[in-house]
Amino acid sequence: MRSKLIFAAVLSAVAAFALLPRSATAVTKISHVRVAADETGTDAGEVFIAQGSPESVWVLYDYSDASPGTRIAVHVIGHGVTLFREEERYEGDGTAAVEVSGDAVYATIGEALADAAALLQAGAAMVQREDVTPGRLDHELNQMIMEANGAGIVVPLVARVEDDDVRESASRLDEVLARIEAKLEAALDTPYDEIAKRQAALAGMADDAAELESLVDRLADLLGERSGLRLPAMGPQWFFDVSVRITEGSARDVPAGSAWFYVVHGAGRVYLPFGASGP
Repeated sequence: MRSKLIFAAVLSAVAAFALLPRSATAVTKISHVRVAADETGTDAGEVFIAQGSPESVWVLYDYSDASPGTRIAVHVIGHGVTLFREEERYEGDGTAAVEVSGDAVYATIGEALADAAALLQAGAAMVQREDVTPGRLDHELNQMIMEANGAGIVVPLVARVEDDDVRESASRLDEVLARIEAKLEAALDTPYDEIAKRQAALAGMADDAAELESLVDRLADLLGERSGLRLPAMGPQWFFDVSVRITEGSARDVPAGSAWFYVVHGAGRVYLPFGASGP
């Protein structure tokens, strides 16, 4: 009798599961990630070459079995730094088209530079404290060099903006970052437990960090005053890595697909990412 009741319960559960909508039981799938000049995707490819520094490109991908509330994000990364991120909700089956504009890329760059400047300024105060331990000092130095290196990666992109004031600010920013990086490298080259010598190598770091923050604020104002900014033409050796990721839903945090694009002036050979097929 007991076995019959268990069997009946199992049958009931299976029947109830079968009655659920397909979108409630299926796993969201992403396929055919590509980049194109416009949202129609007529010239789309897994590797796309944007000629002449346009104002935007479009990322397209197909999705299926997206349950209600599924969120899918598009990331664009250059040399390890996030340059664009947009997330939307999707349901069912369809094709998404997401515009990656120069305005959005430079807004993200501005935010990244502001975060880096704030962290460097906080770190500059911490490393000069009298009670700092060797371990804490070493940790702060490594965090600061990572932030400075990340900021240094995006400054050349800012220098591509066709505006004299922006380019002057980018040039000054590059100079201050070079000073900061040189001091951090000197401190990191000093023995781990020689705190006084490490702090001496960082002399003037607080002033450098304050100047950096001021320059970043100025640059953010300049970029904010402009619209229709073109994507930075970084040439055939710099590729922009597009990653599509499900961030909420039945397959949360699952990397779903990728593509790449270049922004170049004129014709020429591009250097493809490892594993990518040519355009």
